[in-house]
Amino acid sequence: MGVRAVLGFLFVTASFAQPRFEVVSVKPCKGDPPVLPGRKHAGGGTISGSPDRLWAECTTLRTLIRAAYISFAGGKRQPFVSPRILQQDIKGAPSWIDSARFDIQAKADGPQKPETLRGPMLQALLEDRFGLRIHREPREVPIYQLKVAKGGPKFDKSKPGGCSALDPAHPPDPEAGRPMRICGAFAGDYMYGTTMENLARQLTATLDRDVVDETGLSGAYDLHFEWPPEDLTPGLDPADQLGRRLERAIPRLGLRLAPSTGSAEFLVIEAVQRPAEN
Repeated sequence: MGVRAVLGFLFVTASFAQPRFEVVSVKPCKGDPPVLPGRKHAGGGTISGSPDRLWAECTTLRTLIRAAYISFAGGKRQPFVSPRILQQDIKGAPSWIDSARFDIQAKADGPQKPETLRGPMLQALLEDRFGLRIHREPREVPIYQLKVAKGGPKFDKSKPGGCSALDPAHPPDPEAGRPMRICGAFAGDYMYGTTMENLARQLTATLDRDVVDETGLSGAYDLHFEWPPEDLTPGLDPADQLGRRLERAIPRLGLRLAPSTGSAEFLVIEAVQRPAEN
């Protein structure tokens, strides 16, 4: 019998009245879309903003929907989004969801939170200008349950001060003379100060299924990964290589991955049309 997966699956649209942009300009993107640094090809475009404005440059409908209905659904930045949810095939999507690109400039009547601009207000823009009607439907999906193996866990509770919480506004100083140990992040063979929920998120980002923490272990731990030999299968993708090694390393921590099923919500487009230019 499956369990209900709750990690990175459920994105609830805000039930309060949606705020709307005061002025909106939508135009087809002209010319080639910009290529982001470090990439060979253009992605789905970029979305940026200021306290009272939103810009989308050469952005696809898929990217706009991902921002409005997944990453910032309900006016909150989702702390973690499963790759399978973020990259899902959207049922009912038009043939131009990844090919047509748009330049959008939108102005609010006053300062707003960035999450509000990119979530509820972008939803309202898509509904008004693209005629977008969308809903979510639940589906059963394969998952892994992260559980404690027979014999118990083979790692210890974290020691106070053994790692530092990640603060983007104040990154660690490499000249400070001490190892830069970020709590919950891989540091070679170690992961310091991680919760089991965070470990499940890390595994979700790498393995072929989402992982739900069912260990019952609370608090933070220091993990030492005893990596198995690399899989030398010709042509194996580096991400798949890491996934296979993680699957074989988990039992050495006194944990196990139990295949199961969970309920996930996926987007379904009921109606959408190309917006009129203005």
